[in-house]
Amino acid sequence: MKNISRKIILLLLTTFTSYYSYSQDLSIDDKTVIEEKIQSLVYDYLKYGTFTEKGDTLTNSYFGKFTSLFVSSSLPILNILPNNPKDSIYISVNRFTQNIRANYYQGLSLKDISTIELTSPIFVDNKIPYYLITASLNVKVVGFYRNTSFARNLLKLNFFFKVPADLSNLNSLKIEGIYDDEQIAKIYAKYSMKGIHLGIVFHQIL
Repeated sequence: MKNISRKIILLLLTTFTSYYSYSQDLSIDDKTVIEEKIQSLVYDYLKYGTFTEKGDTLTNSYFGKFTSLFVSSSLPILNILPNNPKDSIYISVNRFTQNIRANYYQGLSLKDISTIELTSPIFVDNKIPYYLITASLNVKVVGFYRNTSFARNLLKLNFFFKVPADLSNLNSLKIEGIYDDEQIAKIYAKYSMKGIHLGIVFHQIL
C-alpha cells in the first residue's frame, strides 16, 4: 500500500495545468510565518491530544482546546486509537474525543519521532485564494485502553491545511484534516483533476 501511495504522489508531482499554479510569490519571511503557525498547530495537536496535563487523569480543558484546532468537530480525522470494530480508520473529531472520555481514563502519550515536513505551498486561485500545504509527522501513541496498555509505535500523520493567501487572516488557520499517505494522495489527485501544478517538495522545519 505504501508503494502504491508513493507512486500516486510521484504522478501528481508531474501534473501540469493552468487553473492552479505552484506558488512563487511568497517571500521567505511569509513562508517562515506560515511554517511557524502550522508547526504551532501540529504541536498543539500533540499537546492537547494527550487529553491530560498531569499524565494520570483527564484534563477537561484539553478537550475544548483539542477540538478548537480543527475547522469542524464533525471533521473526519485519522484514528490513532487501537482499532474499535465500531470505528473505521477515520472518525470525527467528536467521536474521537468521546472515545477518549469513555475508554482512556489516563489520557494518551503522544511523542513525535520525526521532524515536521511541509509540502511547498500550492496557490489555489479561488474566490477566496489560499495555499494548499500538508505537514507530515511520525508519532508514537502509548496509553491504556481502560486497564489494558497499548502502544502504536509508528504512525505517519498528514495534517492538511488551506492557508489563506491574505496572511492577515493567518491567525484563524485551523487543521482541515489528518490523513494517511493514501488518502492525502487522493485529495491532491482531486485538485489535480480540476487543474493544478503540483510542485511538491518536502522540507524540514529545523
